[in-house]
Amino acid sequence: MHLPPSGSPWTSLLGIFGIRSFDPAASLTVNRFGKFTAYFSLAPPPVPEGIWIALFSILLGTFMPSIIRWINGWRQRRRFYKYTDKELPSEFKEKDRQGIEEEIAELYAKGKINDSQYKMLKDKIAANYDHSRKLS
Repeated sequence: MHLPPSGSPWTSLLGIFGIRSFDPAASLTVNRFGKFTAYFSLAPPPVPEGIWIALFSILLGTFMPSIIRWINGWRQRRRFYKYTDKELPSEFKEKDRQGIEEEIAELYAKGKINDSQYKMLKDKIAANYDHSRKLS
């Protein structure tokens, strides 16, 4: 005999006639003393696994380029500060200037410093060289 599911209005009507359905979603039994027992089946997860996978792939696709850009900018700034603070002498000769300019051009060509940093370093080298020429 095929019985309607537990959410159906026919369930209570059939219960009056003694026909009980056993729906695995929920089962409630009440004895004559008022004690009742309820059986519930396990509910499905609120968000299916496939949606989590799609969500994480979208998040990775969205945020990974910005994270990589941030890391690259951090490395570029570190190299830039290394050259502005420590490795550029305040006074140097033409031979030193050419070596440092070649090294900075190589860093720029490899993408280790950006365009604005390259221009600032070249300007600082030129200013330091002009200052050392005036002192000589």
